[in-house]
Amino acid sequence: MQFSNDFDLLPMEYGGSLEPPRAFPSRDGLRRKCLEGGDIEQYRPMLLSIFRQSPSGQLVLGAAGDILMINCAAYELLGLDEEISDEVTWQEIKGLKDLRAQDGSFLDETKDPLFLAMHRKKHVSASVHVRATDTKEERWLSVMAFPILDEQGNVEASAAMLLDITAFKEMQDILYYQATHDSLTGLSNRAFFSSSVGKAFSRSRRNRLGCAILAIDLDKFKEVNDRYGHAAGDELLVKVAKKLEQEVRDTDLVARMGGDEFCILLTDITGDENKNVGEIAGRICEKFSEPLQIMGHAMDISVSIGVVLFPKDGLDERTLLKKADAAMYRVKQSGRNNWKFWEESDSVSEL
Repeated sequence: MQFSNDFDLLPMEYGGSLEPPRAFPSRDGLRRKCLEGGDIEQYRPMLLSIFRQSPSGQLVLGAAGDILMINCAAYELLGLDEEISDEVTWQEIKGLKDLRAQDGSFLDETKDPLFLAMHRKKHVSASVHVRATDTKEERWLSVMAFPILDEQGNVEASAAMLLDITAFKEMQDILYYQATHDSLTGLSNRAFFSSSVGKAFSRSRRNRLGCAILAIDLDKFKEVNDRYGHAAGDELLVKVAKKLEQEVRDTDLVARMGGDEFCILLTDITGDENKNVGEIAGRICEKFSEPLQIMGHAMDISVSIGVVLFPKDGLDERTLLKKADAAMYRVKQSGRNNWKFWEESDSVSEL
C-alpha cells in the first residue's frame, strides 16, 4: 500500500460542525489563519508533513469504504505489512486484523465509528480491539471519527484519529479486577456477587428458569486460626475456594462474602429445582469429608450450607441472603456438616 502524497483539505469548522462549510469573515488576527483560500496552498506542504508525521493514526474513508488516505502511524497501529495491496478496503482490513467492538462482537457497519460518523453526520468515538489473527498481536485503539461534508452538507467521506490505549485498558482491567474480586482467594467479592444476582434474576424471569443461592460457612474455622495461625487460615480459605469452584458450572458464581463465609449463585436451573440444587449442596458437603492438608497438618474441615430458591423463597437479594443465612445457622445448631433448604420455621428476625 502506498501512502498518500497529496490531499485536499475541506474547510470544516473546528468541532466538526454538521452545517455546510462557510467562509470566515475576512479580517486580521488569528482567525485569518484558519487556512482558507490562498492560505491552503501556501501551507499544503506543511499540512502534508503534519498528516504523515503525526504520532496519532490518521485514516480517511470514502463513502463506499475505500481507503482514501492513511498515515504511517495508522498503518503501524493496525499492524499492516508492506505487502498489503493498494486496493485493500477497510472491510478487508477489519477481517484480516479481526477488529472488534468493545463488547467483543465484530466491528460491522452498525458499530464501526467511521461508518457511524457518515451515517449519523456527527462525531463518533469508540474503543476498538485489534486482535490481528495473522500476527497474534493484540492492542486497543481509541477511534475518534467524524464526517467530511461537501458545501451542500452531503457526506463525502469520514476521517478518524487512532490512538493506542492498550496500556490504559490493561490498567483499567486490573483496577476492575481488584474492585470485583477477593484478593486472597481470587473469587468474586460481595459487590460483584450482588451485581450478578440482579442480572441473574432478570434473566431468570425472562427465560422462566430457576436460580438458587447457597450460603456456606466453614465449621470451626476460628479454631484453625487460633491453633495454627492466620497463615494457615488463609491457606485453608484458598483451598476451600478451589474446591467450591470445582463443584459448579462455569455459568455459576462462587463468591467470598468475607471471613469464612462464601456464597454460590446457581443460575438457569431446569427440571426439579429441589432435586438438582440439593444434589449440588450434598456433593459440596461430601467434598469436605476428607481432611485438608494445610501447612503440613491434616485438618478436618466441614461446611454448613443454607439454600434458598428464586423466586420461590423471595424476589430480592437481601431477602434471599437473610433466609439462606437463617437456614445455614439452623444447620450449625443441628450439628454442622450438612445442608438444608430454608423453611418458614427458620428464624430470620434473629439475624
